[in-house]
Amino acid sequence: MKTSTKIIVGFVLIILLSLVQVGVEYSLQSNIIENTRQIKDVEAPLEVLVEQGVGYDALLTGEVYLALLEAQDGNYETLPQHKERYDMINEKLDAILQRDVPLLFAQSRRSQELKDQTVQYLVAMDATNQQLVDLEILAFAAMERKDVATAQSLVVGGEYDVLKAELRDTYLEWSALEHVATEDVRQEIMDDSTWMMRLNLLFSLGEILVLLATLFVIRSFVLEAQGTGAKKR
Repeated sequence: MKTSTKIIVGFVLIILLSLVQVGVEYSLQSNIIENTRQIKDVEAPLEVLVEQGVGYDALLTGEVYLALLEAQDGNYETLPQHKERYDMINEKLDAILQRDVPLLFAQSRRSQELKDQTVQYLVAMDATNQQLVDLEILAFAAMERKDVATAQSLVVGGEYDVLKAELRDTYLEWSALEHVATEDVRQEIMDDSTWMMRLNLLFSLGEILVLLATLFVIRSFVLEAQGTGAKKR
């Protein structure tokens, strides 16, 4: 191969390596940005919604118990206020479980296995929560009739406590799953970052080696040309 051809091939290889490096880095960087947005806009908000769901569930129970305590003291005047706050909180909880969570969940890029588990938790929570709401509404109705004994039997002990324990356990399992889903995306970001550093190093070393080889060929060409010129003199 002619020296001039070797020089051209060397520079072409450097250009190709640079282009490939830019393409690979762009692809990995795009993945990192997309996964960062995924955490910020989807996975992290889902984790927050789990905590909000737990909080609203506790507030619902609190309103029922406060109303029951006052009813036991013969104070029924505040019952409408407790029932109004209960309904408002219940609407917010429904909005989380029926609207916000499904909307974000549809945007999640988690594995199919995690998606299936999430759906199972949502279905289980919906069923348990509905049973609790039915008991709490019956308890409010009993207090409106001033039947405190019936209201207490509905929301203290027995089936109510069993359902509350089931709901609490489901929330804990769902919260753990959301944490796993978020960590999976974070791991992808770390993996892409690691690959980008390694590939940049490899491409840079390749470009340096090709450049040195090309410079060596150029140097040999120059020395050869100088030797030829000296002989002609």
